[in-house]
Amino acid sequence: MNKALQIVSFFLCLNMAWAQVPKKVILEHFTNTSCGPCATQNPGFESNILSPNNFFVRHISYHPWWPSNQDPFYLYNVGSNTVRTQYYGVTGVPDVAVNGNRAQGQPASISQGLMDQIAAETSPLAVEATMIDKGLTRDLVIKVKTVGQKPAGDFVLHTVLIEKEVNFTTPAANGETHFPNVMRKMFPDENGTPINLAEQGSEATETFTYTEDSDLQLDKLEVIAFIQNTATKEILNVGSTFDGRTEVIKTPTAKVQNLASNQSHIFTYEMVNNNAIADELSLNLVSDAPSDFGVEIFVAGVSFGKTAKVAVNAGEKVLVEVKVVSGATSAIVTNKLAVQSKLNENLGLNPANYSSYVISNVEDFIINNSVAAATGVFPSSWSKLITDPFVANNSKKHANGNESIFLEAAATNQLAGVKHIYFNAGWTFPALTPKLATVLQDLASKGVNILISGQDVAWASFDPATQADPYRSVEAINFSKNIMGVDYIDDGASTLTGLVPVKTDLLYGSIAQSTIKAFYTSTYFFPDRIKPSPAGKTIFTYNGSTNVALNSAAIRNNSGVNRTVWLAPGIEQLNATTAALFMDVTYKWFHGIISSTEFDNALQDITIGQNQPNPSAISTVIPVTGIANDNMNLEIVDMIGQKVYTTPLQIGQQNVEVNTSLFGSGVYFYSITDGKNATRSKSMIVSNK
Repeated sequence: MNKALQIVSFFLCLNMAWAQVPKKVILEHFTNTSCGPCATQNPGFESNILSPNNFFVRHISYHPWWPSNQDPFYLYNVGSNTVRTQYYGVTGVPDVAVNGNRAQGQPASISQGLMDQIAAETSPLAVEATMIDKGLTRDLVIKVKTVGQKPAGDFVLHTVLIEKEVNFTTPAANGETHFPNVMRKMFPDENGTPINLAEQGSEATETFTYTEDSDLQLDKLEVIAFIQNTATKEILNVGSTFDGRTEVIKTPTAKVQNLASNQSHIFTYEMVNNNAIADELSLNLVSDAPSDFGVEIFVAGVSFGKTAKVAVNAGEKVLVEVKVVSGATSAIVTNKLAVQSKLNENLGLNPANYSSYVISNVEDFIINNSVAAATGVFPSSWSKLITDPFVANNSKKHANGNESIFLEAAATNQLAGVKHIYFNAGWTFPALTPKLATVLQDLASKGVNILISGQDVAWASFDPATQADPYRSVEAINFSKNIMGVDYIDDGASTLTGLVPVKTDLLYGSIAQSTIKAFYTSTYFFPDRIKPSPAGKTIFTYNGSTNVALNSAAIRNNSGVNRTVWLAPGIEQLNATTAALFMDVTYKWFHGIISSTEFDNALQDITIGQNQPNPSAISTVIPVTGIANDNMNLEIVDMIGQKVYTTPLQIGQQNVEVNTSLFGSGVYFYSITDGKNATRSKSMIVSNK
């Protein structure tokens, strides 16, 4: 092995004032030829994540020693496979580590949204890998260029020789025949080499020598190199011998825009040809926008519709714009811009996808979890169980998106007009992430109503047994207890097969009961048992149990600011009739259009007395009787009808104490309301001078 280190000056055709380069995604994938779940998930992982994104996603497959230590890929390089497996604490396959420390989980849990998020980021380091064939040996030259401020910390350069594609004529023990990007050798070994990053504007170069092994497909050998922080495991950037030299160097700052009807927005992309010769870009725009929307590509101010071919000279930059004009239809629109470099076609690369999104006229946002369950099923596949009842209620302002779009929209304040959120979580871990829980809690404080539906959402958020892994979070627990009114009991049992309404509940009590289906096969049946915390109200129990502190299956909460519903088994696990009725009631309750007969009757039974003392200066007590459900609020308005105070009432409550020292002196009116109807108001006087 020959090894040389040198520092030299360099110039980029990128604008140095920008001082960053695009960040590539690296997926370190752990699999085994005797692993059944690997055979189930790996093909979809390749077709859904690797192939559509191979301009900026790099993939390495390692093979641990289980379930079989006879895996031929493991046996070829026992040391490197073992060390990388232990480095990430992998205890089961399949498993994928994303950019070192960004995410880790089964292949089906890796979402397109996460790929888009990382691809939109930049790095102060550019990594270039070159392989020079010298006959029986090859020189592997890795250049690490510091284009931005040199990051602090200790770093290691990992240089990995991969075999791009291995195909078996006889299937492996698990039935797989196709194995992409197999790790064959690491340089100088699996521990990499410590690297001193160059100062800004310079580069560090490492050279390794590989002696060819005729047992491998020599024409399919490539090199992937990446810089990893030794303390945090963060991977700062990645380079490979098959990187394209024509790149998208700038994507829209905000990928989500909220547009009213007949508004327009332009999403801008900047591309550069780093080759020494001219290139041609093929652009293709795929959009799911409704027919009354306009979506088209502009290059240099000229419209090309949805497809374009653009010549780009060596060193030249080009601006590509995606213009969207909204219509009157409510929608969450995804626009995918596919970019193909002609100079890269001989490498067999598919186009890279760059997405932008538009939210328009949406009040009811259905968040379909973009992560597939372990069985490979995506929540979007059953979202009509949620939206069909909306249609039956003549809803015109609902639309489907995923949590990545939702979180991006929240981060850039693009959720204007959204009043109700329905999180179709499915069965994933963790569905209620700390970031999602934080955003939902903030929106709830602003009056947004929230439904959560999904198996094991509470288990992953609460269970002390998961405290050492990435599932449990303080954010999810606080949100569940304080906003959703939900606490966790246990992971449920296979005997909890009946979803039975609490008959005394005025909203959901008349819904027919349902058998809970083992939707994810009988092996994966985990209907969480939950309980109210503290103000939540049980609306369904398991098997008709009257012990709501032990066998609650669904809980609703009315804080007076917003309304929430938590369904512990997912909507997909109910029979179609119960699911439709459940969503029908939830929609009507959230919108305040619930059949008012029950509430009218409830209001007729309520009496509200005169407050004492009256006038008051510091506090006063208002007597009430007949509070038979927890959907009632006491409201106080001033002389011009402006609401100055509201508080939820509990079943059986008899008195409401109000701190009147917070009010200005004057006459006020109070009443009890369910959000749509109200009792006759009474007046009170505040004199706090």
